[in-house]
Amino acid sequence: MDYSNLITVPRYVASHVSNGSLSMRDHHAARKEVKRMQREILAVVIELLVTLTRRTIDQFFPDRCIPVADALALLHAVETLALRQMQGHQTTVAMLSRRTQIPRQTLTRYLQRMQRAGLIYAQGRNYYVDLNLFNTPENAAHLAAKVDCIIRAANQIARIQNGRSSRSVA
Repeated sequence: MDYSNLITVPRYVASHVSNGSLSMRDHHAARKEVKRMQREILAVVIELLVTLTRRTIDQFFPDRCIPVADALALLHAVETLALRQMQGHQTTVAMLSRRTQIPRQTLTRYLQRMQRAGLIYAQGRNYYVDLNLFNTPENAAHLAAKVDCIIRAANQIARIQNGRSSRSVA
């Protein structure tokens, strides 16, 4: 996978590389520094994804009564269903199965579990998320914590790009 576009090269290096005024040694050092920055940024992004996933699983499954793989699949189905709903699309089991790549039988079991929990409801063949469940103070606090993680990660990436780094998103 090519991560070369993950960061912007500092302007000083970019301008000197493009006009040929860097020596071969400096050019090599600049490329090495860019690769180091890319690795640091990739680490911040991965840490962010892990943190957001962990927080979301903890939010919806606080008693950890479900295997992580099932929790991730359930969350993926609910997120996909909610997104399609907010975009004005109706969603059947077949459509959701295609979108999430979760087998239809497994997805049907997940949807039944989510219906029993009151997270979703069906009208005819279409499924919908009860979006009112997300308008609670507790969910607002969870969302605020996730947004804070995203902002910290963005600030960390900016520091890396500016040559000042110290990692930690969580």
